[in-house]
Amino acid sequence: MGMLMSGEMGVKEFQKLSLFTLLGAVLLVIPGFFSDMLGVALQFSFIGTFIAKKVFKLQNKNKKYILFGANGIHVSYKGFELLLDSLKYIKSDVELLVFGNDKELEINARFFGKINDEEKLALLYSAADLFILPSKEDNLPNVMLESIACGTPVIGFDIGGLSDVIKNYKTGYLVKPFDTKEL
Repeated sequence: MGMLMSGEMGVKEFQKLSLFTLLGAVLLVIPGFFSDMLGVALQFSFIGTFIAKKVFKLQNKNKKYILFGANGIHVSYKGFELLLDSLKYIKSDVELLVFGNDKELEINARFFGKINDEEKLALLYSAADLFILPSKEDNLPNVMLESIACGTPVIGFDIGGLSDVIKNYKTGYLVKPFDTKEL
């Protein structure tokens, strides 16, 4: 909230904060059974885009940063190959940011590996302009909830439980299943 007081908040931060405010004060994301085991609720929340981009050195104002993440990026139902196909239709200057537990990627992307630190992960979500979720099948993925909780809209196929959370032009955008051109 210090950026709000100091007047350093830019348009992007205001847009994300507005989106976050529309969602309610806080969206709590509890990763599986860990909450019960540890007796702790792990939380993702909005972090200023300007600060988050500085942390990851994403300073090109003309570039859009698209984030993708999954445990097992190359697991077929995660749809990573659909994401790669969709990138050829993007006309603007973008950089793909990828996190997950796979070690080798033979694509032009910035790879962050597996991130176990919730604060670092929240910063990465906040630094991105968009989270892309090309899953072929999914119910209610944590990455979607975490991204939205951090104020970063999610684009994904209209499958499973995604439509329960993603509201077009509010929390993201739903695409006709497997249409990589629209994705």
